[in-house]
Amino acid sequence: MKKFLNVMIFVCAVCLFSCEGLFPPVKTPAISAKLQDDGNYNVTMDAGKNGSIFYTLDGSEPKYPESALYTEELTSLPEGTVVRAISYCPSGRYSTITEVKLTCDVTGDVVACE
Repeated sequence: MKKFLNVMIFVCAVCLFSCEGLFPPVKTPAISAKLQDDGNYNVTMDAGKNGSIFYTLDGSEPKYPESALYTEELTSLPEGTVVRAISYCPSGRYSTITEVKLTCDVTGDVVACE
């Protein structure tokens, strides 16, 4: 019983610190897109070691556990795809949403991709 009580106190403390902003935030995923020769994109995501990444490709809000779990590079995504992602920790905390629209602006010798 004492062990259970200690666990409950720990869980409550984590929740309290998190709500008060005293607990480290969950890292927002970094999204990288690379334009391929065929005009499609390959996308990688990274959130460090502090959570799982959940994403959508239609611009909708990513949510745990409804959205797709990122496990490997996304390939052959067409231009105009909106990739949105969050990191989710088992403690129940999540990051802010990050978003990338796969488009390129080709001007002269410069290619700028979002």
